[in-house]
Amino acid sequence: MATVENVLQKDGNLSIPRYVRPIENGASDNGDRALGTAWTAFEASGQEFWEQMDALLDMLDGVVAGEGLDG
Repeated sequence: MATVENVLQKDGNLSIPRYVRPIENGASDNGDRALGTAWTAFEASGQEFWEQMDALLDMLDGVVAGEGLDG
């Protein structure tokens, strides 16, 4: 956290890059993955979700279609 003294030394500029050091090795100090790796994992999980959602909708369409024929 930047102190008032730190901010005043930088002419009161609160621009984040002035206070946050870039990560050199692609991972933060607490072990988080690099943004690119995290984004790839996010996209993959989204792809899996939509595939499962499509399968669910196909199954429900079959149930609804079957009810219309029986009733």
